[in-house]
Amino acid sequence: MSVRRYGAPGLVVLFAGVLFTVAWPTYHLTHSLHPAIVPLIAAAGTWPVITAVRRPLASWLVVAASCLVSLPFHENPDYALGWPVAFHLALAFTLAVVVLRGPARDVTVAVAATVLLMALNPAEVVVGWIVGTLVWSAFLLLVRWLLASRRQVRTESTRATEQSQLRVMAEERNRLVRDLHDVVAHQMSMIVVQAQSAPYRLQGVTPSVHAEFDSIADTAREALNQVRELLGVLRSDAESGATTPVGAD
Repeated sequence: MSVRRYGAPGLVVLFAGVLFTVAWPTYHLTHSLHPAIVPLIAAAGTWPVITAVRRPLASWLVVAASCLVSLPFHENPDYALGWPVAFHLALAFTLAVVVLRGPARDVTVAVAATVLLMALNPAEVVVGWIVGTLVWSAFLLLVRWLLASRRQVRTESTRATEQSQLRVMAEERNRLVRDLHDVVAHQMSMIVVQAQSAPYRLQGVTPSVHAEFDSIADTAREALNQVRELLGVLRSDAESGATTPVGAD
């Protein structure tokens, strides 16, 4: 089994290994089960810790089932728990992952089922384990809420930064539009004025040449209007935060 495939950190793998190492040789001290089955039940009750990061509910379910299976084989009256301590720790860990990472439905199912499972412990410890499970779950829910709030604050901060950057870019774009308008409009206006006044400033201008100057003036005037319209579109896009270039289609 590839540990990296399940996204388990090294400490989690070490934790699961320690639980398994403890559960296997000590299982017979509290429970009566065939020696060939003990390593299998010990693995089922501890190794799901590794997969809990990727499959929280399934991992918790396997550990809970191992605890439930161990109940009928409990034979040590001095041991006031229904299953090995290693299983309890694995159950607490997988429940924590479900509460912290799982959807609300999975959290409800896991917490409720864990409480019911704790109720199957010996009578003298039932209340304590049920209360402990509820307190542990409440603490994890509080941690989950705090983490969600922190992510929300970080997201809002990132969004505010992006909006600020967009505003700066829009202001810079507006400045460039104004500068471009001042330069281009001035030059185009000069062309219009020179073309219209040329027939009156020059000697010997024929009607055909006069018409050519009028055509140049009309073309320059039309180009000036188009430039102004284009710059107006650019300015409007900058103010609205649009990012699609004009004429992209």
